[in-house]
Amino acid sequence: MIRLKVRLTEQKNNEGARKVDGEWVDCIKVSVVFIPVANDSPENKLFWDATPEGKIEFSSVNPGVLDELVMSREYYVDIMPAEEHLNLSM
Repeated sequence: MIRLKVRLTEQKNNEGARKVDGEWVDCIKVSVVFIPVANDSPENKLFWDATPEGKIEFSSVNPGVLDELVMSREYYVDIMPAEEHLNLSM
């Protein structure tokens, strides 16, 4: 497993579409961008030394999925092969 520590730096709302009962309907698409933390604390310096550049960006058209994200807050992101965790419930 690889663990990243990132900060939420952008959140944008755009027009999107999603399927509801088999029909496409207009909706809000929320996009978020995370970048690696800076070396402003001892823990962040360890993460920054390993992953000083990059960004993670994704979008959701599922209402409420991204509501718990807070701008400028730091988050951990774990990267692991998907087949190792097939029994996770979402």
